[in-house]
Amino acid sequence: MKLRADNLSAREIDGDIVVLDLTSSQYFTVSGSGVVIFERLEAGATEDELVAAVCAEYDVEPERARPDVRAFVQHLVAAGLIDD
Repeated sequence: MKLRADNLSAREIDGDIVVLDLTSSQYFTVSGSGVVIFERLEAGATEDELVAAVCAEYDVEPERARPDVRAFVQHLVAAGLIDD
């Protein structure tokens, strides 16, 4: 999985990431564990890599992290921020 490469602008502000989708002119704010996921999606991480990163950062078990990772990724897919 990878964030869309075109027409996205992202900046870190006070620990959060603010994303502007230049195509739709919509802003998104990413915070908490979403920042860990978002940063790895910029590099093209797999779901397993995303889950491992959240587990390492927050000391949670994969069974607990995976549903949250999937939900966050699905939100980004629905918003059109992830390339197919």
